[in-house]
Amino acid sequence: MRARTRKPFWTVKRAVFISVIFVIALLTVTIVYYRTVHKDLWAEEAPIKAHAIEAAQLTEVTGMTKQVWDGISWVVKGNTADEQDVYVFLTTAEGPVLTVKATEHITQEQADTALLGSEPDADIKRTQPGLLNGEPVWEIFYSRDEAITKYYYAYYSFRDGAFLKKYSLVGDKAS
Repeated sequence: MRARTRKPFWTVKRAVFISVIFVIALLTVTIVYYRTVHKDLWAEEAPIKAHAIEAAQLTEVTGMTKQVWDGISWVVKGNTADEQDVYVFLTTAEGPVLTVKATEHITQEQADTALLGSEPDADIKRTQPGLLNGEPVWEIFYSRDEAITKYYYAYYSFRDGAFLKKYSLVGDKAS
């Protein structure tokens, strides 16, 4: 008499089914985690974005930047009904706004070029618009390799690109 053989647990059908369930569960956990992490930021951005749209009559928001220096400020980039690019500078969701049209300021590339003209060995890490003492500026964070790597913040006028101020940060020791 022959013994009955049992079907193996890991059939192709079961393996595919369990793999699909695992991938769906992994995607669900990733999406929930992402939304949980970003929930506070989105809640902070929403009133700022709404105030900028209302105050500057924006039809589309193409970008938002949060800057922390003297205080917290927000820069909202968008388009108006007549297709003009504008930057809207805000400090609070209810406070006054400063709107600068694209034709009234220098570009990010021009600000970077101005820095590299005075410090050609600078390694630019980030350039973003912001406020310094209530005035719109380009904030450039960069490093320079000397005996040690030093980090700096340089501020250039948003409107004409004039150098305003430079701050030095403590650097890492070179190995």
